Amino acid sequence: MIWLTAGWLLNIVWSFQMTVGRKGLTSGLPFAFILSTTFLYIGFIAYLNPNYTHIRRDGSAYLAFYDFTSDTVMLGTLASLLALTFFNIGAFLSRYGAKRPKLLLRPGELILDPSFRTRFLTGLFLFGIAGFTLSRVQIPIPLIDAIQLVGRNSAVVLICLGPALILLSDGKTSYGRWFAAGMAIPAAYIVLLGFVSYGFIVFCCVLAFYLAFLRKKRLKIWQFLVAGLGTTYLFLSAFIAWMSFRDTLREMIATGSTFEQRIEALWQAALSIRLLNWSDLQSLDLLMIRLNQYIFVGKAIEMHTANPSLRLGGETIWVSAFAWIPRFLWPGKPEMNTNQFMRDHTGIEFTDRAAFGNGPVMEYYVNFGWAGIVIGFLILGFVLARIDRRASLSLRSGRLLDFVKWFAVGIALIAPLTSLFFMVNTAIMTYLIFSSIQYIIGPLPIRFHRATLLVSSRKAGSRQTASRLGSKLRRGKS
Repeated sequence: MIWLTAGWLLNIVWSFQMTVGRKGLTSGLPFAFILSTTFLYIGFIAYLNPNYTHIRRDGSAYLAFYDFTSDTVMLGTLASLLALTFFNIGAFLSRYGAKRPKLLLRPGELILDPSFRTRFLTGLFLFGIAGFTLSRVQIPIPLIDAIQLVGRNSAVVLICLGPALILLSDGKTSYGRWFAAGMAIPAAYIVLLGFVSYGFIVFCCVLAFYLAFLRKKRLKIWQFLVAGLGTTYLFLSAFIAWMSFRDTLREMIATGSTFEQRIEALWQAALSIRLLNWSDLQSLDLLMIRLNQYIFVGKAIEMHTANPSLRLGGETIWVSAFAWIPRFLWPGKPEMNTNQFMRDHTGIEFTDRAAFGNGPVMEYYVNFGWAGIVIGFLILGFVLARIDRRASLSLRSGRLLDFVKWFAVGIALIAPLTSLFFMVNTAIMTYLIFSSIQYIIGPLPIRFHRATLLVSSRKAGSRQTASRLGSKLRRGKS
């Protein structure tokens, strides 16, 4: 398990170096994918304690119900590590053949009318609010699930775009309030719904964007490692405290307790936080109970090894090509938040009171085995990195609607517990919705103080900038 943990850490560092660390043409999406996937799989580190086992007298009955062994954990972790590795290889290969940018904006060069900026960001805000609202009501309209996901992701785009516009138009880097607003989304999910998964994905996207685009100084690898390991340790300590009172909070929500009562419960939980102790086996159980997607991957591998006829041969992947078809034209269209796929490929009888997502690691495996994981994540890494580059170039050249569209499309693919069908479904809807908005709105009233020319050097890879004056500098609408 030590070697698997080391391999996982190396993949995180590699992703950081390719994206955030270089402060190149990236908006941080591949790094956000790596972070959010790590969050949902990190419970395997409980086995770094050689004395840990969930099968013990005081162990968790919940874990015992899954009927897995340490070999199951090893298999699932190995498959997941293989997925991350080839995701990074795909992201690395995406840089080859990509067009080199010619014009890039520097801080303070974008000219935006204050009233237009307010209207633009307000529109994103209202779309985001609509997405969160639709997720809590049942309205029988076509593609409602995809539309509400597009709306929620628009709120994430807003949190990232707001401070980026301050940097590009004002040249300022004081945007702590925007980051605080971004953290309000995960906090709202905990207080109002009692869930953390989507909220943490939001956190990863916002954090990766801030590090990739907004940080003034390049973050060195040793700084990242020290800060990352320290933050992870504190986060896991807080997560254990969260797990210890999660059921209480959810019961309060179900019984209609007041907002003040929920805040009080959170405050009491915060006061009870204790640092993670590797010798505390019950605390390690709490990590295994929730951050445990590798268990289901391992169970699927064991089940398919014993019964190869379960292999789907691409059935759930090919159907993704038709994700754009609305449900009223396709009555049997797959539905979100069902556990049948997990039951069929892990042999576990999941309760219908909660949704257990399979995620792309398991889906690629049950379709094509180990080769599916390798090829699937190679393609996923390549595609997401290209989308990430497209979003970054759009923002750095002042094409705001293009940035909103491509960044939101990329966020749709950062879903470690979602099936490929719904990832594609949300990505397609995102592209169609924002392309339609672009067509309706037309060119935006954007001007530039000065455009800069990016010149690449084969030997040094250095950047040189030159003022483009006269006819080469356009003022007016773009």
